[in-house]
Amino acid sequence: MDWKFPYAVRQDYDCTSPQNFKLKLETGVRNGDCLPACFASVLECMHRGCITSRTLEPSASKMRTDIVAWIVNNWTSYPIFNPEMQVHELVTLTHDVGTPSQEREKAGPWPEDPDGRLARFLTCADKFYMSDVEMLFFSCMMYERDIPICFRTWRCTGVGDANGKFISATPDPECMKRNGSPDAIIVDLAHNGTRDSRFAHYKVIDSGSLRGLTDVVSGRVRERVD
Repeated sequence: MDWKFPYAVRQDYDCTSPQNFKLKLETGVRNGDCLPACFASVLECMHRGCITSRTLEPSASKMRTDIVAWIVNNWTSYPIFNPEMQVHELVTLTHDVGTPSQEREKAGPWPEDPDGRLARFLTCADKFYMSDVEMLFFSCMMYERDIPICFRTWRCTGVGDANGKFISATPDPECMKRNGSPDAIIVDLAHNGTRDSRFAHYKVIDSGSLRGLTDVVSGRVRERVD
């Protein structure tokens, strides 16, 4: 998070969609940290202009720690890119209310008060599957460094996941514009599986502001998926 980002290129929020959905970076991280691994790969692309890490698992684990710390420190604050709800309300909506009914019945609903919710959150902070709300929080973290990032999530389908259907933009581009970001670093993510579940998996698409930067130039564990 302390790196400089000479390869950070801002683009319009409606810049060209991915032209080839087969060009995706498989981070090799599937233990629940796949989205933090994508965040780490985004930072490495913007810092080095390519991926040089032999594995992203340590970086993904550290990224989870950083995001959880930000969440805890801002628990009762209103995030800059979602001023209608406090952080704890967004977390509860995603990781309690938004979970499958069987899972919620087994674990029991979260408390209603912020302190009770925080205690409950900390019991699962090292293992919950990150999704859209963590994209929002990561973008808020980077905005504090004057690095506006907007994630566009695509659902890939067809033979070889060659086609993509737009799902969402996080944070909301209009909110980002209102907060002084007329453009941003556009990161396209491919999503498979059920969101916020153990079957969810994210990959970074070679497009947007990262076009041409997701090549793996060293390491044999991960390869770019063509």
